[in-house]
Amino acid sequence: MKRYYNHFEKLHPITLIIYFIGVIFLSFMFDEPVLVSINAVCALTICVLSGGWKTPLYALPLMLFVIVLNPLFSHTGSTVLFYINDNAVTKEAVIFGVRTAFTILSALMWFSFLNRSLSSDKFLYVFSRHLPNTALMVSMIFKCTAEFSLQYKNMSSCCESLGFSLKKGSLSSRLKTGALLLTAVVGAGLESSVDTAVSMKSRGYGLSGKSAVKRYFFSVSDALICAAAILGFSGVILLWAMKTNAAAAAVYAVLLNIPFLFNLVKEIKWKLIR
Repeated sequence: MKRYYNHFEKLHPITLIIYFIGVIFLSFMFDEPVLVSINAVCALTICVLSGGWKTPLYALPLMLFVIVLNPLFSHTGSTVLFYINDNAVTKEAVIFGVRTAFTILSALMWFSFLNRSLSSDKFLYVFSRHLPNTALMVSMIFKCTAEFSLQYKNMSSCCESLGFSLKKGSLSSRLKTGALLLTAVVGAGLESSVDTAVSMKSRGYGLSGKSAVKRYFFSVSDALICAAAILGFSGVILLWAMKTNAAAAAVYAVLLNIPFLFNLVKEIKWKLIR
């Protein structure tokens, strides 16, 4: 039997959408340093444990860019740290830049985890009844993005084996190699899209009375996760509005760790029944 570490992705698509919408919404709603820190730590931990350890490395340059750039253009604040060409760099601007950078990091981590949990089939299942064309287009974009990335890696390796490289040689040779590689990747993507369209037509896509999506069943775990997510989101907002910051932070931490706790319970259950 094949085992998956990310048991959270096995939940119903509606459950996943409810949870991720709430988490991403709260990530941009709160700007308090405590909640931003909790969000960043939880998002980073869950993303790394689920296999997305490369995402923080890609987000690090963007974070540094925001942290450095914000104090240079925003001079609001009363505590001046130093001057650059008669422009004041304030402590408040630096703190706001750091806070914004960690908010961006958290959002990227959650979207990365969302990408691994909510497949194109699940997205199509949720929106195909009300927005069939849009759902199909978005699901195909997800599929083509992954295929483009894989095609790029394969063709880049082929080019290097033939003596063409994007990292070595003169600028003109690297530009020619890049243009050749881009043409090959785009051509392979268009060919794959045509094959997909022909396959869908031959299988009767769009005919009345024909099912086009995989069926998912709403389980007890889905009901519990949905209830916990809705109550948790509402509780965090109410507690923070009532100025009970410690309680709000505790509930927020538990809420963000629902995927980790769910995976932990599944792993313990697996070891007990094995």
